[in-house]
Amino acid sequence: MNSLNHQESGIAVKRSRRLRLFAMLAAVVIAGGLPGCVIMHTTSTAISGKNISSNVFAQIVPGKSKAFAVAMLGEPTERIKEDADSDLWKWHYSERHETTNAFIFFPLHQNNSVEQTHFVEFKDGVVVKAWVE
Repeated sequence: MNSLNHQESGIAVKRSRRLRLFAMLAAVVIAGGLPGCVIMHTTSTAISGKNISSNVFAQIVPGKSKAFAVAMLGEPTERIKEDADSDLWKWHYSERHETTNAFIFFPLHQNNSVEQTHFVEFKDGVVVKAWVE
């Protein structure tokens, strides 16, 4: 009878080991299929120009000088001489974010970008018009 109990306990131990092994394998397979299992993650950001807030740009109104515009906005990205007494200045800003996540078999790319150009037109050295595109 004693040997029968010993055999039963040996079988129970083997079943317990098999059950644990099966549970671990099942967990690995299930985790591999979940979208939260990222194998690779990369991000990059590229920024050029100066981001001008709407509150600051709102102060660039007709009658203000070129010196005031530079003091508030910084040096422009581009200056265009339209004629002898008229100039158009541009402040360009761009921001690009790229994210790549690679799941087991599914790469996912996400790109976000913001582009803005502020324009100020001067005549005889003073602002006549300011706008954003």
